[in-house]
Amino acid sequence: MFNCALSLGADSSGDGAYPNRRVVMRLQTKLKTIKRKIMFHQEAIKTLNQEFAETIARAPKATIEREASDLYWNHPEIRVTDIAKRLGVKESEFKPLKMFKCDKCKDEIIYATSRYKKDELERAHKKGDAICQGCAEDKHKELAENWKRYNESTEINDIRLRQLKTMPYKDYLQTDEWKARRTAYLKTVGYRCEVCNTNDKTLNIHHRTYKRRGNEWNKDLIALCHDCHGIFHLNSKLASQ
Repeated sequence: MFNCALSLGADSSGDGAYPNRRVVMRLQTKLKTIKRKIMFHQEAIKTLNQEFAETIARAPKATIEREASDLYWNHPEIRVTDIAKRLGVKESEFKPLKMFKCDKCKDEIIYATSRYKKDELERAHKKGDAICQGCAEDKHKELAENWKRYNESTEINDIRLRQLKTMPYKDYLQTDEWKARRTAYLKTVGYRCEVCNTNDKTLNIHHRTYKRRGNEWNKDLIALCHDCHGIFHLNSKLASQ
């Protein structure tokens, strides 16, 4: 183990014909010291292994399983096979289920069966998302119901939107949808005419375009007082002539 081939340099005091024996002697001394230290540590390790084995042999099985479980859950850097081999227990004996309370019902217990599952549950628990199987099923049902209602409302809205687009314009101005949209837009512009900025006259909401009638965007509308509304229409007629 400690034999080595040395490339010997020339004696600094000679003409290169003789090796530097002092260097060789120093190296040999260091190698012997290292060898003694290794042998000492090997003996110490052997002694510790014997003491460890004797301690394990005397310890109650429940204690060994508890210590193995602690190593498994709290020291992920140690391999499971090493824990089982060194402590003389089976993996099934020292991997009890790690328990978490459900964040929703607070009663049911969620079990972690592995280190990965434990870490996953701890991350979910910090967010309040660690839930039991029953609560998970309830959540799934709730999401399914919400999606169903959304699809139904979307279908109803599509039907109603087609009605709003095709009905006579005078009838459209009397619908609840237009009244709500008109009120919302007036609130957006501060109940002021967007041309003269007056707020003490009756305001009309004029359509710039009818492309999205029934679902107007703000840019589709303009709030005008009676006077500005008349001028707006007059200019539009003159521009079209």
